[in-house]
Amino acid sequence: DIQVEYADKTGFYYAMMSIAQLYDAKTNSLPVGSVTDQPSMAFRGLHIDVARNFRSKDFILKTLEQMAYFKLNKLHLHLADDEGWRLQINSLPELTDVGAFRCFDESEQRCLMPQLAGGNGKLAATERNSGYYSVEDYIEILHYADTRQIEVIPSLDMPGHSRAAIVSMNARYNRLMKAEKPEEAKRYLLTEFEDKSQYRSIQHYNDNTLNPCLPSTYTFIEEVLEQLISMHDSANVPLKRYHIGADETAGAWADSPACADLIASNDSLSEAKQLGAYFIEKVTNEVSKLGIVPAAWSDGLSHSNAKNLPAQLQSNAWETLYHGGHSNVHTMLNKGWEVVLSTPDVLYFDFPYEADPLEPGYYWGS
Repeated sequence: DIQVEYADKTGFYYAMMSIAQLYDAKTNSLPVGSVTDQPSMAFRGLHIDVARNFRSKDFILKTLEQMAYFKLNKLHLHLADDEGWRLQINSLPELTDVGAFRCFDESEQRCLMPQLAGGNGKLAATERNSGYYSVEDYIEILHYADTRQIEVIPSLDMPGHSRAAIVSMNARYNRLMKAEKPEEAKRYLLTEFEDKSQYRSIQHYNDNTLNPCLPSTYTFIEEVLEQLISMHDSANVPLKRYHIGADETAGAWADSPACADLIASNDSLSEAKQLGAYFIEKVTNEVSKLGIVPAAWSDGLSHSNAKNLPAQLQSNAWETLYHGGHSNVHTMLNKGWEVVLSTPDVLYFDFPYEADPLEPGYYWGS
């Protein structure tokens, strides 16, 4: 006889999972006793970056199974970055027609240029790190996660790490200009052709940052967010949190005419360096107004004015311990933010376990 007492369906699910883990198949028995259990951490997450290295829908579903077994309850799904856009947006087909594939096309009108052993994703026989989740795929992932008490937190990185989106919207612009539809072409354009700013991201991109001074930038963000909310509603799994990224934008916009005009007309702005914080404050507040908790990486948030940010905000603290990451966590907590430890020294899976020349892995945070 097994008696289970629980406060909600999530508690019941975890109780069943505990019973399954305690069951001994060899003896067809369970240990006798009483168990009182509750999670010590409200956020028990896993972050998967499918933008840089694409993984199939089946891989995600299998991962959700493993997460459920270990009672992890948040999947931070990194769907867009410089190297790929992985979620179908029906109103903006170029995002996946172009931004989800890598092939050798120097004009980048059909795909993104290959990188990191990218292969030719337009040829099935040589596909490497190309692909995306259809609307139906994403809804299936949401259902699968929800039945296992896991919340999917979609992330479409911005304003930095946005090269896939920028290239895709350039292709859309060119298509519509050829069709003699200039107004529609400009509607979601993420490039200011007159911008002569020179910068280089830490990943060596010089064209990967959304311009926070273009109205079309926010039109694009609103459209993507509207489509994302619609997918969650169709799945009957409301979008609760949305991760905007907000990291690594140094050096952009210095010679942007649109930004010069914005700075001149805005009393709170005096130089281009303030525009990253301006963007983050603007977008997080728009997300919050929709009843969605905005989330961002801590380095972007650290440049913002906490007084201008929403009351409820998630910050992923990824600073390394040797750079004082633990102190930064306390600073963020004292601002009232919901802080998720993402410390690379101990939590990133792509670092070497040993300081040995034969041990594979990235070194920057290990």
